[in-house]
Amino acid sequence: MSSACARGSPYLRTHAHVRWTGCGDVFPEPPPRAGFRISPLSWDELYAFVDAYTKDYGITQSSPREERFFRSSIPPWFAASAHRVTIGVELPIDHSITDEEELIREKRRVSEEALALHSHRSWILATDGGVDVPKSAGVGILLSSLNSSEIIEKASINCGTRPCSYRTESRALLLALERLIIPRIQHRHKTLLVVTDSQSLLAALNKGPLSQTDWTEDQIWQRLLTLTCAGWSVHLQFCYGHCGVHANELADQYATQTMETGQYTEHGIAPL
Repeated sequence: MSSACARGSPYLRTHAHVRWTGCGDVFPEPPPRAGFRISPLSWDELYAFVDAYTKDYGITQSSPREERFFRSSIPPWFAASAHRVTIGVELPIDHSITDEEELIREKRRVSEEALALHSHRSWILATDGGVDVPKSAGVGILLSSLNSSEIIEKASINCGTRPCSYRTESRALLLALERLIIPRIQHRHKTLLVVTDSQSLLAALNKGPLSQTDWTEDQIWQRLLTLTCAGWSVHLQFCYGHCGVHANELADQYATQTMETGQYTEHGIAPL
């Protein structure tokens, strides 16, 4: 029978309909819904693969690990104050600039202009992450103003021997909120500016508190919402790194110093 006849056969059309509606003996899988994607690995297979890979770097099953993330810990009603958190992710620059020194000046200019819009805030928190294998650090420093060199308080944590820079940046922000800001939650001044050179971290956080897919970012949003529920207003601003932005340079220097000396304010190593 020709393919044209097969397509036009009433019997075949009816038979196909019966099979799809569940009246026949054989049931093919239904067509996938829009956006559906079959995962190539189960969770167990994925974690087994990661465990086998990290074992080569001295990371064993007894190494401290953060909780495996499956769903947000933030109930929707707790996110009602999320509008009090604003995030500046993009800082457009003139891409026609080719001279390296001029490009650095341009990055500093746009960074300082973006930060100046929030310089009136009561607390300035600068965070940074550093990796110099096998050393690493996630740090946060609390300043009274954007141009102040006086550090009110600082915090640092060892992020292990094989973290990526994103990992140290995210742990730095979580630590800084937890150790430097949350203890001041009842302070009468409740406006905070967070300065970071991790654009990828802010892009992830910018998805909102109910759309996070990683434990650390979920915990960061937990701290942010704890602050906003207490009346705080928080702005997180990206700035370009290594271009002379004062607050960022201070945080970078502290991260470098911490890795060199091995003296962290937090005991132990951040969970994997």
